[in-house]
Amino acid sequence: MSLDIPDWMVSDDGRVRTAARGLRDAADVVDDERTGLRRTLGAAAAALGWEGQITDRADEAADPAQDGLRVMQEDLRAAGDALDGLAGALDQHTPTLRDI
Repeated sequence: MSLDIPDWMVSDDGRVRTAARGLRDAADVVDDERTGLRRTLGAAAAALGWEGQITDRADEAADPAQDGLRVMQEDLRAAGDALDGLAGALDQHTPTLRDI
């Protein structure tokens, strides 16, 4: 009788950890873009001398983009953390699975 353990379950956890790092690096890039967007919009409003209601409208237009980038960054970090957890489980259980 075979348990049909998939190859990835008994492989080196290095590829999983590399993928986790890549996701967290992508999260850093998204965070940098979000910061740049916020800085650019603020600088443009100040340079144009925007005040009051028009500045509020510019902020309202920018908020969904910034929120979307924030959610994406959080999701990328969470996925990286999940892959690190998987890598830890692979590291811990691979010897047993190989024996099986």
